[in-house]
Amino acid sequence: MQSGSPNLQETGSYEIEGLVSSIILQKQNQQGDRIFISDWNGKIHILRSVEPGSKLKPLVINQELTKCPILSMDINRDERVLNNQLIIGTAEGQIAIYHVELEKFQEIGQDKEKRPIAKVISIEKKPLIFSFSWEKVMIVWDSSSREDQYVHALKANFIAAEYVHPYIAILFGNNEIAFIDVEN
Repeated sequence: MQSGSPNLQETGSYEIEGLVSSIILQKQNQQGDRIFISDWNGKIHILRSVEPGSKLKPLVINQELTKCPILSMDINRDERVLNNQLIIGTAEGQIAIYHVELEKFQEIGQDKEKRPIAKVISIEKKPLIFSFSWEKVMIVWDSSSREDQYVHALKANFIAAEYVHPYIAILFGNNEIAFIDVEN
């Protein structure tokens, strides 16, 4: 090993049948870590370590949530739910919440045009979910009312988006970056 190289250790492996579409790592302090993996078959896989740094073990295997591909996931950052929920966006424009401990799937709504949801973002302190489509559309959903609250046409093709409180940064196909202040 070269000097200064990171010490990488494999903490387990898990084989997924089909194509993986999204992966999220959730750090949980004393409770260990969780990895959420979604696939093109509409299934979710959850791996968990018993304590930080220990080997990963399957917690939920092949939990089929929907009949269409899951394209995007995010941890629900709404403080009322204690990070035990996933926000899910599908290839048919569906937004849903998956309650991890209850293993329960709850639909929030569906884009009327059924545009594929390439990215979902949950923000802190508000029950708002932002979804982005490759078809130049951003929809803001209110998870408490289960309706799309605001549909906004984007000026260019969506490439990527990330949330760092209080901003959502959006990268467009024309190399432009836009910022949304979610506090205002």
